[in-house]
Amino acid sequence: MQIHKFVTKYMLSNTYVLIENDHCIIVDPCECESVTELLKSNNLKIDYCFLTHEHYDHISGLDWMHDNGVPVIATEKCNHNLGDSKINQSRFYDAFSLVQVRLKECPLVHVDEYIGYANLVFRDSMTLEWEGHVLMMKETPGHSSGGACMLVDGEILFSGDTLLGDTYTGTGMLSGSEEELNEISMPWIEGLNHDIVVYAGHGESFVLGERLAKKFEKPRKK
Repeated sequence: MQIHKFVTKYMLSNTYVLIENDHCIIVDPCECESVTELLKSNNLKIDYCFLTHEHYDHISGLDWMHDNGVPVIATEKCNHNLGDSKINQSRFYDAFSLVQVRLKECPLVHVDEYIGYANLVFRDSMTLEWEGHVLMMKETPGHSSGGACMLVDGEILFSGDTLLGDTYTGTGMLSGSEEELNEISMPWIEGLNHDIVVYAGHGESFVLGERLAKKFEKPRKK
């Protein structure tokens, strides 16, 4: 299986394209020239789209998926949150973008209020066989109530913003919960094989065990 990563203009989030034979899956869609060129040049059929959570920087290409008849997979809570422009952050995106430009030199992008939906929703977990691979989608709330990870063949994890390689997991957004992160999501992640390679929603890939050995502490409020 080939994995292609594209860094989007939306807060430098990652869109992933998983390719097997002439088929592909898109994780956190962004419609951009580099992604569409990959699809066209390889004559790929998009079988599924998987959302790691509902925040706009990870769903900017959702309408593109629907326009092309691609089934979109998300947790039931993610699907609910997609329909609220406050929780999916599109209502506040311009303000967030200004902050990110100053902090991380992200591109400044204007976004209108947006609501969306998923076609295939699940609670707790969902397993799918695809082109000889086993995909297990798992609810991982914390960063947002709609958070989810996708485990491929027990060897590769797409973690969205549930687990990042170079910083702690932010839980301060609407629907975020540090308690759910620590009591539900992290125990499941920590129970996985530590040799798993993780592809996160931002930044570079990393080995799970090496990341778990790092203890990032959130800044304390003064």
